[in-house]
Amino acid sequence: MKIQKLLVIYSLLMCSLVDARTLIKAEETKYRYIVTQRLENGLYEFSECAGEYLEELSCSRLPGINRAYSAREIKSLADMNERQAYYAAGADVAIVAASLYFGMILAAKATAAYYVAAGASLDGGVAAIGGVLGGTSSGGAVSSVVTISVDALDPFVHRDVSIALEEVIGIASDSNLEDVEAKEYGEDVIVEIEDINYDQLKNKIISQLEDLD
Repeated sequence: MKIQKLLVIYSLLMCSLVDARTLIKAEETKYRYIVTQRLENGLYEFSECAGEYLEELSCSRLPGINRAYSAREIKSLADMNERQAYYAAGADVAIVAASLYFGMILAAKATAAYYVAAGASLDGGVAAIGGVLGGTSSGGAVSSVVTISVDALDPFVHRDVSIALEEVIGIASDSNLEDVEAKEYGEDVIVEIEDINYDQLKNKIISQLEDLD
């Protein structure tokens, strides 16, 4: 009898799911996703899945996440990540913000990648990125040994996560989706977050969802 009740509950749950999903993946990790799906009651469920997309994915609840979330809550997380894109670089945030919001995201990433590839000692100031983009020096952040750390790309990680969360609730703009190279597969959309691995992405999403409780 209990088994029959569980099967009924499971069937109702499956029937309450809408086909469209947003899959958020980390650039540095293959075959693992944070997957969001809208329920018929208007709430959004988060899970983690592993496997080849377009083949069968093995999915389970995110650890510690025991409820679904409203569009309003997810929008608040998207806004928070957008703000974090400003704050992540500390004193030099205005330069990063200018890069982010004046259509220079890809140029900034390319500039940072150039210095990383060139073997620069990286530690801190995103002012160097902004200075290169603007064609100007940014004081102590620019020297004979450019000091841009991988952490300096964090503003872009926050920004990309913000876009991914906006896509979950269907409000991401086409231009922002182009920035993160989102790909559509039928009803599904896959959004890739650059410069991050899956564990970092997972921990970031979980910690932010927990903050809503």
